[in-house]
Order: sequence, then C-alpha cells, then structure tokens
Amino acid sequence: MVIGVFPAAKLGVLAIKQISKPIANVLKSNAKSSPFFRKYICMPPAQFYNWVEVKTKMWALNMGGRSVNVPPLNEAMAIELGANLLGEFIIFTIGAGLLIFEYSRQSIKGDQEDRGNPNGEDADDQYADVR
Repeated sequence: MVIGVFPAAKLGVLAIKQISKPIANVLKSNAKSSPFFRKYICMPPAQFYNWVEVKTKMWALNMGGRSVNVPPLNEAMAIELGANLLGEFIIFTIGAGLLIFEYSRQSIKGDQEDRGNPNGEDADDQYADVR
C-alpha cells in the first residue's frame, strides 16, 4: 500500500489563509490609531469608494448620475470605511498570492510528470540508473 506524501505546502497555504484575517484586523486597528494611516492610507480610498458608489447607484437608478454632487464622508465614517477596505485588500492580496503560488507549484509538478520524471529527477540521472 502506497501512502502519499504529506501535503506540507497545502497545509502551509491553509495556515496562511487562516491567519490572514487576524493580521488584517490588527492592521485595521493600527491604521485607525495612526494619524499618517488615517490621513493618507484610509481616508482617500474611502472617499473615492464613496464617490464611485453614489455615482453608480444614481446612474443605475436613472437619477442623473452625472449631475449629482457627492458630499464627502465625515472623518469617522471615512476612517472606518477605509480601514475596512484596507483589511479586505490585505485578505484579498494574501489569497491571490497563495492562489498564484499554488498554481505555479502545480504547473511545475505537472511539467515534471509530463516529461516522465514524477520525482523531479533529470533524464540523465534516470538513464544512468538504467545502465
């Protein structure tokens, strides 16, 4: 009976995915308390997101999307929305990075199997074993 190799890479990917949410929460709380993050990292994306959301809703409801002046969010709401956007962006980035890592790992593994060396050995090494 052949037992497969323990999927350490998959376990590592799962662990990173599980800890990404607490990491994002810590970064969100630090972003809310830091004046630099509040002013330059949290608020501008939040104001832009609010502007796009209002314009899109007005356009979708046929209520004059172009002529509506969107009032900016107050500071507390902008910081909260910006921190949430930052957290979601971090989680998305970690997930996308892990997806790309797993895809490249599987494609390399598939290429090695297609060449006839499932263990990743060179063809010369296999030929030397046969002689």
